[in-house]
Amino acid sequence: MYSSIALSVGAVIAIAAACAGATVQSLKTGYLVGGTPRRQEVGFVVGVLTSVLVVGVTLKLLNKSATRVNPVEIPNVTLTPDMKSQGTIDYKGQDYEVLSVLGSHTIPDGRYYYDSTARRIDFQEVQGIGSLDYPAPQATLMSVVINGILNRRLPWSLVLFGAFIVVTLELCGVRSLAFAVGSYLPISTTAPIFTGGLIKFLVQRLTRTTEEESETGSGALFSSGLIAGGSLGGLALAIVVGLKKADAVAVGARWVPDFAQSDLAALIIFAGLATLLFFMAKSKEQ
Repeated sequence: MYSSIALSVGAVIAIAAACAGATVQSLKTGYLVGGTPRRQEVGFVVGVLTSVLVVGVTLKLLNKSATRVNPVEIPNVTLTPDMKSQGTIDYKGQDYEVLSVLGSHTIPDGRYYYDSTARRIDFQEVQGIGSLDYPAPQATLMSVVINGILNRRLPWSLVLFGAFIVVTLELCGVRSLAFAVGSYLPISTTAPIFTGGLIKFLVQRLTRTTEEESETGSGALFSSGLIAGGSLGGLALAIVVGLKKADAVAVGARWVPDFAQSDLAALIIFAGLATLLFFMAKSKEQ
């Protein structure tokens, strides 16, 4: 119960911070294209209300599409207050009691299918969000911190070690927040950010533009378009996957399966976008 309350409060704070960041970014983009702040505020309200109605459904579709049931074998299970019953389910012709385990000292946190007759756990339901298909490093970090504090099992030595690293970085003149974000985010997320910063550095050197000029240049505007396009593409992908129509649109996997599923295809597409961003920013800056 307390973990749910803490997580809900954290979600409210995180969403408020995200809305603030999105508002600043949108106002900047509106300034670049000559938008009216008053009408932008109306758009913000519409966007927030739309997100409230759409994001929850989208996340549930994504989570459901990637949820897996893995066989496990945990015998002689004695139910404790840390194991909450969430009803029953018929799985593979047998009725199981669904247990939500949180904070147990004997069973890892998760959702399990419990055979009450044999007093045995036979299956574990692995949620899609947070799995290898849809990793969620920020949510996982929040969950670890909240559960660790409430269950009194937080590795305080690591927390204090991180705090001392932050103090050291600040004394050295390094931005600790950027360092911390780059530390816990996977390399697949930080690599594009680093590439974008490198492109910006090269464009500024070649065109001899200042930081202020670069912030209002076409490169920043094109990058904003890439971010918006990526968000819309992710939403479209979520709808396709949630409706279980991914195989119908996966033409690359049917035409050139080896190439479409290789890392080389993703690298070529990413390099093409990076090259396009470089030339767009460079030509317009000149």
